[in-house]
Amino acid sequence: MRRPKGSRSRSLSLKTKSTGMLVDRVLQASWLLSAVVGLETRWLQQPIDHNSPASGTFSQRYLVDAKADNGGPLLFFCGNEGDVEVFANFSKFLDEAAAALQGEVVFAEHRFYGQSLPFGLDFSLDHIRFLTVEQALADYARLITFLTASRQRKVVAFGGSYGGMLSSWMRAKYPSLVFAAVSSSAPLHFDRVGGSFFKLVTDAAEEMDSGCADRVRMGFAALEAASASSLQRAFGLCSPPLDLNELVLWARNAFVTVAMGNYPYAGDLFGKGLQAWPLRAACRELRHGKPLKSLAAAVGSYYNATGKVRCHNISREYRDCADQTGCGTADAAWGRSWDIEACRQIVYFTSTNNVTDMFPPRAWGLEELSQYCSGVWQIQPLSNWFLPWLSSVNSSSRIIFTNGLLDPWRGGGVMQSLSSTLVSLQIPGGAHIYDLAGDHVDDVPGVRAARQRVLTMLRLWLGVQRSVFGAALRAMVPPKTFEVSRSRSRKWDLEVKSISRDGQDCVGACHWVFKSTSRSIPTDLESRSMPLDPVELWSKTRSADAHSRPSWSVPSARPCALEQWREKAPAKLESKQLLAGPSFWQSHGNGQGRYGCSAGHLAASTAPAAPHRHHSSRPSTEQASRLDRRGRWRDGASYTSSLRASSLFIGTLEEEQIRGRHSGPKFSPTAAKKLRDLTTVILTSR
Repeated sequence: MRRPKGSRSRSLSLKTKSTGMLVDRVLQASWLLSAVVGLETRWLQQPIDHNSPASGTFSQRYLVDAKADNGGPLLFFCGNEGDVEVFANFSKFLDEAAAALQGEVVFAEHRFYGQSLPFGLDFSLDHIRFLTVEQALADYARLITFLTASRQRKVVAFGGSYGGMLSSWMRAKYPSLVFAAVSSSAPLHFDRVGGSFFKLVTDAAEEMDSGCADRVRMGFAALEAASASSLQRAFGLCSPPLDLNELVLWARNAFVTVAMGNYPYAGDLFGKGLQAWPLRAACRELRHGKPLKSLAAAVGSYYNATGKVRCHNISREYRDCADQTGCGTADAAWGRSWDIEACRQIVYFTSTNNVTDMFPPRAWGLEELSQYCSGVWQIQPLSNWFLPWLSSVNSSSRIIFTNGLLDPWRGGGVMQSLSSTLVSLQIPGGAHIYDLAGDHVDDVPGVRAARQRVLTMLRLWLGVQRSVFGAALRAMVPPKTFEVSRSRSRKWDLEVKSISRDGQDCVGACHWVFKSTSRSIPTDLESRSMPLDPVELWSKTRSADAHSRPSWSVPSARPCALEQWREKAPAKLESKQLLAGPSFWQSHGNGQGRYGCSAGHLAASTAPAAPHRHHSSRPSTEQASRLDRRGRWRDGASYTSSLRASSLFIGTLEEEQIRGRHSGPKFSPTAAKKLRDLTTVILTSR
């Protein structure tokens, strides 16, 4: 990834004063020194205080993949607590998304982190008051405004962990600037983290190796009972521990970190030399030797993953701070900045009790946090600061929340979809921000599916890859082939070919209708998310003759496995009738235009009233005359007219049942909710 031929370095900073112009010239030379392959380092002069422009400026660093500027959307990574180059090197999914969406990637660095330091390394009280979420979001908003000034384009904010919070807050606070957001592993529900975090670390350890939690408890019990000299020998410490509590927190931090970085392949983001499934590796160390020795081996699998550490200096390897889940090492520059944020706004009360979790009891509530923060930074925690931000996110739209089911932060995440455009994706086998990493040969299936679903939804929202019906309505011309499937007519769906620009086959179907062939099941749809058991569905489908349609009754909403569908669904079905698309949708829609239409861009406000309801699934005489022998529409005008007339084709099933006008599937409330959660994956190109 190189700079395009003919491009020349030019200052992209906003020169608000003469000193800024001088800084710009000096910093231009660093463009070619970026440590991230393929990305150019650039700088923008930002106000230290956005509420007072006269407060002065500082240089904010951001990384740009200039060669990938294809005129598409801007994929804007909201930097979080650390050097932006670290996150850019890790978050290769953005490169893949840029290629799929024909967009450009920008990584922005958070103020007071990395090289974007308004006051250098001076963290005096007068300076740290400018380290707030509001100021950081204003930095990002100003940078986005600058990047889109020369050409208007849609912006998708990305972020992971704290950066995932920032991306969702950017969408909520600046909806005119940020079109959509992807929020990975973001614990937006601060109040839910405290009671769940260390329990979920424990649960993940048990899932990796049964009995691990009890062995950890025995190890810590032995640690607290041992002498200082025994602890020094067992853990390989450079000197006898002076503070037993510090040693406990240091050891606990090892399990927390490998739980967050529990990826199926080796990596360095959470620690140099970590092997694949590092939490499992730590748990297996506990199987050997006595409790104290085995605990030391498990802790060493993190702190000495490379095998090159001669002895451990606890004071250097661990920093106690407001965030009990960790602030890095003592010499990590980002640790101080994050400590300030964890004292002021990003407030979690993460205690351990040795009952629901495997760690020695340690209380960390408002009292303990306030005492620490006032003593170190003279700051009082704002424990309810997150509530209005959470409310604004819940009232927003076009945000995708992803959470790994092995991630201990998922307790504070958005784990259920709030609407068709506030979508939650759960990743089996996924740890912290795992989905932001690039494609890897050892990826678990769940993360591959999640990435594809994210891209599918972004394509729909951005219009990069339009739905079948949405594209046809906008173009007002019939597709090359609009063919109603004959071979399995009781599938009650439509198969459309050669619609998308890249020549891929497309499938359009109502999301409560499934095919008997696996080809038509979206490949990016996790089997665990399917709302109906297909075996039960088929077994309860009665025979259909030429004058009646099947009556389905599915009382439960048991998730089904994709393999079960492939193996047990009938291989051949009777083909007694040809179902014309518009006739079917006229028969089944209720004219409300609510159930799932947003995914296909078929808004009720833009479509005409629903046509008269038919009571037969057979095409009318007039409609049948428009079909040739292969079930195709004979003329474009007739096709377009019928399609537009029945654009409000997906009815609200609950209302249909209440009014007694629907003889199709009957769903429980659980099934109905699952169907709503799937509205963003219907009518999509494979």
